[in-house]
Amino acid sequence: MYGAKSGGVVNFDITDAGGEMWRFIIKDDFKGWKEIICPFSSFFVRQDWQPSTAKRNEALDFPIMSFQFEPRSTTEGVYYFDCVKLLRKM
Repeated sequence: MYGAKSGGVVNFDITDAGGEMWRFIIKDDFKGWKEIICPFSSFFVRQDWQPSTAKRNEALDFPIMSFQFEPRSTTEGVYYFDCVKLLRKM
């Protein structure tokens, strides 16, 4: 991620195989490029919203079906992300 030290926050959400949404929060508290590593163990179940069709078991069910970024700040600017990967080490 390319940070601008804006103080902003970006939510990184994934949807598991059961449709349940999980979240990891990234803080823009740095300048320049920085590798952000989001271990699956650091994701938490979204409590604010879940699809009505989600299998709500609070267990991260693989495979991951989708991911999205959600900027959550009142600051202005642009966030840059490069080479996003979802990897599960066995």
